[in-house]
Amino acid sequence: MLKSHTIIEQGCRNSKGSSSVHIKYNKKIYYIRLANKECLKYPIGTEIQLSYNEQFDYFYKPDGLKRDKRRLLIIGVIFILSIIPWKKIIKIKS
Repeated sequence: MLKSHTIIEQGCRNSKGSSSVHIKYNKKIYYIRLANKECLKYPIGTEIQLSYNEQFDYFYKPDGLKRDKRRLLIIGVIFILSIIPWKKIIKIKS
């Protein structure tokens, strides 16, 4: 379930994968890693919609799932094509 949280600190970097925003929840500060372009959209004081994982005690921004599914599908197809014994199939047809 998405809930709105206020950004208390913003740490956007140009290097890949090092940008984050910070929120405070239940007297604890949480760091949410974001892409640099996403990080720039959330300056201090703005609201961000986040989901909370109670089991592992972290917040995350649910996005990119479709992109990840496509990547998994492509990698799966490549893996299956790579384990097919192509030499035997080609010899049988020849």
